[in-house]
Amino acid sequence: MDKKFFLVLFGVLLLSSSVIAGSCSYPELLSEVEYFYNDGLDKTISVDGDQRFDVYLYRGGTITIGGNPSSSYCKYNEDSWYKIQAERLYDGDEADFKVSSSGSSGRCYKLVINQYVCGECKEGRDDCEGHEYFECEDSRYGDYWDSQGIVLGECGVDCLGNEEKCIGTTYYRCDDYEWDNRGIVVGECNVDCLGDSDCSGSDMCVNGQCERDPCEYTYCDEYCSDGTRYSEGYCVSSTGSCVYETTNCAFGCDNDFCRDDPCAGVDTSDRCEDGKWYTSGSCTEGSVTFGEIYDCEFGCQDEPSLLSVLSTDGMCRSDACDSVSCDNYCSGETLYSEGYCSSGECIYPQEESYAEECGFVPIPNRPAFIIGISIILVLGSIVGIVVWRKGKKLDS
Repeated sequence: MDKKFFLVLFGVLLLSSSVIAGSCSYPELLSEVEYFYNDGLDKTISVDGDQRFDVYLYRGGTITIGGNPSSSYCKYNEDSWYKIQAERLYDGDEADFKVSSSGSSGRCYKLVINQYVCGECKEGRDDCEGHEYFECEDSRYGDYWDSQGIVLGECGVDCLGNEEKCIGTTYYRCDDYEWDNRGIVVGECNVDCLGDSDCSGSDMCVNGQCERDPCEYTYCDEYCSDGTRYSEGYCVSSTGSCVYETTNCAFGCDNDFCRDDPCAGVDTSDRCEDGKWYTSGSCTEGSVTFGEIYDCEFGCQDEPSLLSVLSTDGMCRSDACDSVSCDNYCSGETLYSEGYCSSGECIYPQEESYAEECGFVPIPNRPAFIIGISIILVLGSIVGIVVWRKGKKLDS
């Protein structure tokens, strides 16, 4: 027989025999229960299914004088136990545990049951030992557990070796067959930065990526549009857009500012012009509108300051001569005086020609004055002739 085949066959037979002999090759303790008795016992323990029961019956060492001990005494006070029966039971086994009441007088008894679940190898089953994966294989010598090694997806094996993966921007690395969450790591999962300091120059970190600051060349100048003035603007880096303080312009915009009130300083008071009295004035967009306009039969008052003392005629004259003053006046050297108003016009019954009040200078004794002027003119002519002749003689 080939030596190699013989060694393999011997290994399979050895494994098969160990599995059959044990009947519970991979026991896992499920529970340990203790029962206390003070007046004998009669119990039958049976096993059903892939389990193993290790059952032990103990007898207490103390003899209680004067009767049987209580169950609580047996549980909390007895400290000397002697094993009097032990059974290991498998699927389908059963065993009796008996102590007659006559023979148990004055003593405590304890029944301990250790229950195990068996990971028995039966074709089609699998099992784990740590992270190692086993499958139950069938052979003509019996079923045996065949190690499959470390298998992804079995026995808590989520990953192998130094595997890496990303979920979104979160980086995971395989550690002891489990995914270890390393969080957000620069250089992994398309993450270039965690903060602006990870970026060069004036670039800023936005959602893990280094990007140019959108506000680097954004200027938030003040302006006015659609009746709203935008001022004190600043740029928000996250959006690259400007945010402003806004002011509602009641009178619309004027270039980059709010338009001033067009009616500020506009006079809407009553007035009288060209024989018309305008009253109940109001301003709209800088233009004055009067709610009432009256024709003045005798024209307007000369002085608007008289408005407070006028009659119901307002700024209109109450008659043609109202407020007409016919003072004396000059026309050339003629003085017109003692004037009075009639039908709105001044009549001057007195006229004085060559009035000194109008700049006329009177000449006293007019004929003598004319003769004196004539003599002066003749003498002047004679003197002029004499001077001329002397001058001519000197030249010759």
